[in-house]
Amino acid sequence: MNLPNALTLLRIFIVPLLVVVLLTPFSENWFGVPRHVLGVLMFLAAALTDYLDGHIARRRRQVTKLGQLLDPIARRISWQAEQACRSDTYPDLLPRQSDPDRSSEPSGN
Repeated sequence: MNLPNALTLLRIFIVPLLVVVLLTPFSENWFGVPRHVLGVLMFLAAALTDYLDGHIARRRRQVTKLGQLLDPIARRISWQAEQACRSDTYPDLLPRQSDPDRSSEPSGN
């Protein structure tokens, strides 16, 4: 296994830890760091590995079929985890769903 593939796997393993840190109401501080700060640092680490794995693979000509398969999967997992954490932590930031039982036209009273 080469370095770019190892970075992609690291990103896949960082994401569940990120979700646990952000969504577990166990403690506001993890290792003396506020959980939202630790979450941002973990998300930035995942984003950095996303950049580095592609950069290193192209520069060293280490593009593999495994890397081509895992990178989009890791990217999707990261994005879905970020969306889940944001929707649970900040539900007001999500677009409002319209009520299907209510008519979209105003009543003519």
